[in-house]
Amino acid sequence: MQLRLWIISLFTLFLSGNAFAQQPGYLELLGNVQQDGKGLEGAEIKVMKGTEVSDNLMSSACGKFIFNLDLGHSYTIVFSKNGSITKTVLIDTKVPEQYNSQIFSFKFKMDLFKAPEGQEPPKEAAPPVAKLSYSDAYEDFDYDPEYSKSRKVEMDVVKQKMATEVAKQEAAKKLAMERRRRIPLLQHVNCNLLPIKHVRILCRRKEKSSAWKHWN
Repeated sequence: MQLRLWIISLFTLFLSGNAFAQQPGYLELLGNVQQDGKGLEGAEIKVMKGTEVSDNLMSSACGKFIFNLDLGHSYTIVFSKNGSITKTVLIDTKVPEQYNSQIFSFKFKMDLFKAPEGQEPPKEAAPPVAKLSYSDAYEDFDYDPEYSKSRKVEMDVVKQKMATEVAKQEAAKKLAMERRRRIPLLQHVNCNLLPIKHVRILCRRKEKSSAWKHWN
């Protein structure tokens, strides 16, 4: 009887250990979305597993995010927010077979700079800004250095152009607001500075205009 219980216990322990050993690993991604050097709240982060959406989340109050990716797949991560340039990152989570049950972690920042209103994003902004995959040299996940370097140069040019256009639009808005504030001042007439004849005429016009506004 004791021998039978011992065998059952040993078999149960073997199954538990085998199940634990076969737990699949994953890649943990964490970081924050920024704009103008500050955390950007409410940025949408869409996780595409192949051609299907596998997750959709938003950055927190400080722009922070964290999510996991299964190993052995290709992902496209899309970062977007209204009024900002959309950016994507390609991630290949394939690892050597002996690491299939390992948990990896990678941290990064994503800068979503402002985009001018009413304009299509430049074609230079369309390609992924980075590619991430397992590195045999580091035995961990890392960026493709050459690709990231070339894309950074291109995106710096795009960022400068967008900043110039945004500044122009903001200046135009400011000027329009100032003009709207000036109109009531120009329409207001100080009767004390006009001859009596002009005062009477203007006052009559004002009374007539007020009467029509009242009835309308």
